[in-house]
This record gives sequence, C-alpha cells and structure tokens, in this order.
Amino acid sequence: MLYHREIAPSSAADALAVEQALSFCQSLAKKSPLPMFLRVQFQLALNNPWDLLQSSTHAWSAWYDGHSQECGLALGSSHELKLDSDTPYKIARIKSSGLREHSISLSPENSVIALPLSMGGFSFEASHSSMSGPWSAWSRNRIFVPEFMIWRKESLNSTVAVLNFLVSDKGAPSVQQVMSAVEQRRTQCSA
Repeated sequence: MLYHREIAPSSAADALAVEQALSFCQSLAKKSPLPMFLRVQFQLALNNPWDLLQSSTHAWSAWYDGHSQECGLALGSSHELKLDSDTPYKIARIKSSGLREHSISLSPENSVIALPLSMGGFSFEASHSSMSGPWSAWSRNRIFVPEFMIWRKESLNSTVAVLNFLVSDKGAPSVQQVMSAVEQRRTQCSA
C-alpha cells in the first residue's frame, strides 16, 4: 500500500507535510499489526553515489543493475523485521510486500519516485546483526529496511535520498527528529 503527497519546497511546508504524514501513518499503524514506514525522499546533487563509500565509517550495502543503470546504497543501520516463521525466500518476499509505506517528497519537483523498501536477493543488514558482511545472502525470515538509502537512476539523471522512519502504535519520530535527520543527511552528502 503506497501513499504519497506532493508538497511545496519551503521548510515550513516541509515541516507541515511531515507532521501530517506522521499523523496519517500513526492512525494507520494503530489499525494493523504490520509495520508502517514514513519514507521521506529528497534530491541530491550527487552524480556518483559510490564516492560516499570511500569516506564512510558506517556499515553499508550496495546494489547495482547494469542493464537498467540503477544503483542503490544503504548507509548505516537498518530496521530489522522478523517474519512469523522461517519461510523460504519467495514466501518471505511476498510477506514483506505487505509492509506499508507512506512516501512524501521534500524536493522542489514535488515528485515521489517509486523505490523498493527492501532489496530481494541481498539484504541491507543491521551492523549488529548476527549475519556477517554487507553482502549477506537473504535471511530466511528477516527483512532489512535501510534507515538511509541513496538511489541513482541514470535514465532520469537524478539521485534520490530516502530516509525510512518506522512508525508503530508504540511510537513515531517527532517532526523535529525527521527534519533534523533530513538536514544532517543533506549536509553529509554534499560535503
């Protein structure tokens, strides 16, 4: 289930959009046992995301598709979600497709780009996970959703950053925490 809202590119409008999106996510999270993610997208002036890996001190994972000229990078930690049973990979992917997300864009273009929440084949793992190495095989009953992801699509000549915030009936980040995280990542990626 994917929802998105286009918003104006001013910081006051951004904060209001984040506040409304968080409220919306919390209302949905109370009605379902499935995790809910608020996904905040913003454009980066970054032609080669791979450059970030040279100076990264965080755990990272990467994915590249030469045919479609797309790459995805996850930096830092991940939300680790355990499925109910130790299911085979295909069933795990079907179950993970039930994870709900609500995307908003903080880019001047106001457009939300459809991006995966988690990757099939390889997982974005948490650095504290019992799995070893960033290129670990897909875990049979765990889904890893990166907290911070960068996606580059050569065909669109654009680089999009995504912050994934877990929203549940037990709590959600504040508007200030979301806006601060966005600003911190923008600064990190422009340095």
